[in-house]
Amino acid sequence: PDRRHSRRGGAPDRTALMLPDSRLDGWFDDGIMRPQPYGEGRMVSVEERQPVEERRLGAPGHLWVVGVISLLWNSFGCLDYIRTVTRDPVAMAQLTPDTLAYLDAMPAWLTGFWALGVWGSLAGSLLLIARSRHAVPAFGLSLLGLAISQGYQMMTEPPPEMSGTAMVIFTGLIWGMLLLLLWYASAMKRTGVLR
Repeated sequence: PDRRHSRRGGAPDRTALMLPDSRLDGWFDDGIMRPQPYGEGRMVSVEERQPVEERRLGAPGHLWVVGVISLLWNSFGCLDYIRTVTRDPVAMAQLTPDTLAYLDAMPAWLTGFWALGVWGSLAGSLLLIARSRHAVPAFGLSLLGLAISQGYQMMTEPPPEMSGTAMVIFTGLIWGMLLLLLWYASAMKRTGVLR
């Protein structure tokens, strides 16, 4: 008999939407319901029995706030990279001769890790807005690029313009922002917001 409606007035029988644990195990494997000794007596919904990675939760409001802010923040890093690599005259005019010489002496492989850092962060922000779980590895690769780039500067002697107090504070802000984004994306992936 159709259990979707009760015998009185055709009102929906909400208990029909709930099944015991033992009758739900294996339901999603091949479409055939087979009893499994999963639990005794506790009623769970079909949605509850789905693995977290198979659920599609609604996007919380803070996801869009974090995504848009991070996108704007990381766009500035990409812009700085483009203006430096292309030796934009306006940007280069603001640098001292020592800084220009330091940039010219940078090895090509370091420029590659710098690109990984800035473009990885931008990709992570876009993937975060798109609610993709791939935002996590994107931010992870960006962190790798940042670590190698900063490690190179620590092992060399950058000009005062790149090693002053203001630059140290700004570098700390970059690290903090990237670590926060990596943590946030990981948390959203664990809760099923990112797929």
